[in-house]
Amino acid sequence: MNRREFVGSTLTLCGRLLLPAGILTAAGCAQSANPKPRVMKGATMGTYYRVTVDSGLTAAEIAELRSGIDSVFERVISGMSTYDKRSTLSRLNSANDSAWHAIDTDLLKVLREAERVSTLTGGAFDATVGPLVNLWGFGADLHTTSVPDQQSIASALARTGYRLVALKNTPVEVRKGHPEAYIDLSAIAKGFAVDEVGRFLESRGIREYLVDIGGDLRAGAHKRNGSPWRIAVETPEPVGRGVQRILDVSATGVATSGDYRNFFEQDGRRYCHTLDPRTGRPVMHNLASVTVLDASVMTADALATGLMVMGAQAGFEFAQAHAIPALFISREPAGLKESYTPTFVPYLSG
Repeated sequence: MNRREFVGSTLTLCGRLLLPAGILTAAGCAQSANPKPRVMKGATMGTYYRVTVDSGLTAAEIAELRSGIDSVFERVISGMSTYDKRSTLSRLNSANDSAWHAIDTDLLKVLREAERVSTLTGGAFDATVGPLVNLWGFGADLHTTSVPDQQSIASALARTGYRLVALKNTPVEVRKGHPEAYIDLSAIAKGFAVDEVGRFLESRGIREYLVDIGGDLRAGAHKRNGSPWRIAVETPEPVGRGVQRILDVSATGVATSGDYRNFFEQDGRRYCHTLDPRTGRPVMHNLASVTVLDASVMTADALATGLMVMGAQAGFEFAQAHAIPALFISREPAGLKESYTPTFVPYLSG
């Protein structure tokens, strides 16, 4: 249940490769209106970011926006990174105790949503999966490319479980139920960062925008010409970058979880970075990727991971029961198979 720090990736439909994961974007590829959309891009959280603003702004206004966006990234990293040993989360993880620790309201908000989604999914999503992530070599600690023994898995599972995290609103504090519990927010914090960049833009009066951080996206209002933002879901194959589906989105968030970018092989078997917190092992089912839409990218990010852990059938039934707009792509003997919930249909382009 991890994607190395906050990692993902993207490709435009214009054919220009941005960076290596789950969602491809096509923001403004065929725009002919003047002025053209302005694009701010760079690197953050172990991946890329791309912010497209479909508004007539001066160079000075764009520079001001870029500075504010960078401040959002710095705030999220300083609170939630497992790679930055100075972050609030890293200090909490390294504290070998079960004392109450002061945290900021951003971290509390993300931990609250992680707790909610964990409860909702019966532990398929679990932010305390850190010990397993590190054990299997997909985290910030020692990287391995071999299958750990059962004793090591059992030991990591003993330090895993979303019920090990206790939260307080006043004062804003967190406590680990096990001194060696390790919280990994890689499957939810990037979505939170996307939401926060969107909120920042809206606080500056920007409504027509598309925020993309490593494949997690938030679309603002329709573009100025009234059309929705068009994005593409990537074909879940480890080689190549095909387009599986094109979506039309406005005022919503999109996140994808998949098994096809981050994995290792041993004895002819592939072990992907998507870990089932309930078993302590990588998922072994035929579900290749899940794309989820939600008003909150943070929520979509966590739900996509939880559904990916559940697998094609259980995940689809869960998403349908909870009216979650979701696209499932599975590997079948005859090739890739799609299934999507009724609430996903309105977003299909064409």
